[in-house]
Amino acid sequence: MSEPESVQPSDPSNGASYVDVKLAMDYDGFTPGETTLVGFTFIIKDGWHTYWPGLSDTGFGVSLRTTAPDGLKVGEPIWPTPHRYLLPGDILDHVYEHEFTVLIPMTLDEGVEPGIPMPITTDISYLVCKEMCLPGNVSIEYGGWTLDPDLDRPEATGGHHARLQKIYAERALPLKSERPDARVSISENRATIFVPGATKLVFYPARDCVDLTDLIADGESSSDTLTLHTEPSIGDMLEGRLEVVDESGASRAYTLRVPAMAE
Repeated sequence: MSEPESVQPSDPSNGASYVDVKLAMDYDGFTPGETTLVGFTFIIKDGWHTYWPGLSDTGFGVSLRTTAPDGLKVGEPIWPTPHRYLLPGDILDHVYEHEFTVLIPMTLDEGVEPGIPMPITTDISYLVCKEMCLPGNVSIEYGGWTLDPDLDRPEATGGHHARLQKIYAERALPLKSERPDARVSISENRATIFVPGATKLVFYPARDCVDLTDLIADGESSSDTLTLHTEPSIGDMLEGRLEVVDESGASRAYTLRVPAMAE
């Protein structure tokens, strides 16, 4: 696919009138045993926003549901880090604005013969909001052919291969493995996160995160330590994404999932 495809809304009267979705792949086809990145870039009209698929006080997150042929394994979507959006009345949402890209890795099984078509459909739904909120949905049909594993894989032109690979390289990885110097301390009704060298920490809770009693006050810290007050039950997890800003102003995000109760 040499140029990203701009997908038109299936119903122009819904929220898709305020969101354009562009599709791109990092390779022009699928090679057995290899992974191809499929990117969906959302371009949102100024002043509007959508929601990430974690916790927010209002709205629901963007959803991608993909149907693919047997032999093509569809990975979990790789989401960019959102930002906090505080509204009057102590309403806190975690949103995307302007432009963002979601990646879906797709891996073709070993042994699939070359020349077989791989038709794929991804159904996308979301809520886009400004003064009002509108649901949006598009159904995108795309795909490619299986490629000969003995030949070089054709990279997408127009810079899409490099762009999608860069997004993938910068994806959020587990805090425990990527920052062994960080510490997460769990005590009764409290979780303390310490990341050496950080000048700012922001926590974005996943949908199944333990109850947080004051995320507006607790969820952002202008230091190397962030404390979250919780109401845990047995089996609850402190789960979400941690954004770390260092002294240079560079930002890096990590995934976090630890038991919310002290052992």
